[in-house]
Amino acid sequence: QDFNLLDTLTLEDNIYLPLVLAGKKHKDMEPKLQRLAPMLGISNLLKKYPYEVSGGEKQRTAVARAMITEPDLLLADEPTGALDSRSSEELLRIFSNLHKSGQTILMVTHSARAASHAGRVLFIKDGEVFHQLYRGNMSNDELYTKISDALTILMIQMSVYLAVDMLPLPGAQGITEMMYTTVMLPVFGKAYLMPSMIVTRAVNFYILLIISLIIVLGYHFVIDQKKSICYNK
Repeated sequence: QDFNLLDTLTLEDNIYLPLVLAGKKHKDMEPKLQRLAPMLGISNLLKKYPYEVSGGEKQRTAVARAMITEPDLLLADEPTGALDSRSSEELLRIFSNLHKSGQTILMVTHSARAASHAGRVLFIKDGEVFHQLYRGNMSNDELYTKISDALTILMIQMSVYLAVDMLPLPGAQGITEMMYTTVMLPVFGKAYLMPSMIVTRAVNFYILLIISLIIVLGYHFVIDQKKSICYNK
């Protein structure tokens, strides 16, 4: 999320820095940058300093610095977190092109829109992978919809946990586990609208049960009070 560019160096020197620290010669560095710069759209910016360019241009420079070492795996932690929507789309397009050229990219993001540019999406909850999606033949918009559906179901599941755990009923934990299974299974099929119906009916059932018990107990209390008054008379 932070570009970590040195303001005392030009963008070109910032990109060269990992190779300089690795002891590479300039004649070996230059061809690599000439290949990367046009791909990232920074060819005309190389002689500028970080404080002279925009956030999106800084991010692309940081990508070039990571790519110039020719890594087997490119790690991107919230790469669009500090960018506006236009710069984000531009960077994600660049990532897509890099991926098509054979570069493996692992991106961590909270943005469903950013994740929709990936070939495979893993959902992580409490440190564990609980669901995944493959792009297949889906467009970005179609994959975005699938991602949003999965996130919606996760939110429903968490809501059910909170709602059921607050119920003062014996065996509430068992009820929670039952609903957890009911909610999660439809994620892997096409019936992703089904959980909201099940959850709503389940929660409504227990709410109505509690209300019914209160009404019955209140009715018996009133009857007992009337009997007590009649008896005293």
